[in-house]
Amino acid sequence: MQTSLSVCRDTTPIPPTGYLVTLVERVTRYTLVGWSATKGADEVKSVIVRLLVAIGVACTGITFDNGKEFARHAEIATALKADVFFARPYHSWERGTNENTNGLIRRLYPKSGSFAAIGEADLRRIDTFLNDRQRKCLGWKTPREVMDAFLAAAA
Repeated sequence: MQTSLSVCRDTTPIPPTGYLVTLVERVTRYTLVGWSATKGADEVKSVIVRLLVAIGVACTGITFDNGKEFARHAEIATALKADVFFARPYHSWERGTNENTNGLIRRLYPKSGSFAAIGEADLRRIDTFLNDRQRKCLGWKTPREVMDAFLAAAA
């Protein structure tokens, strides 16, 4: 399972009030979303590991952007037994699926909004919005359907 990851930044006035950590599986487009109070590397690392361990599927590689929040990449790689890659600076198209996904999240939470009050119900709403949405690239199946089929075949 190859995953592309980024932190969807809160663009409200300083100080920042929360961040979404988004993990998008490249083949199925299945998305995991977690919330982080800060962009601190330790907190982001724990959210990433928690999200990926919870699904119980081996992750073979993760592609990060070059933010400071990914400074604990070696610890993430060790915890998940996965290879870590970095997109080249200012090459957002190398992580196009993830950038598109963050844009879809912004349909629910515009940049003028805040991630400060995001709770479990909001994360479930984002999960449903992203993973139960039919995609042309998946033959009009949803990411959840494709991931469920992948997990069933792997079992």
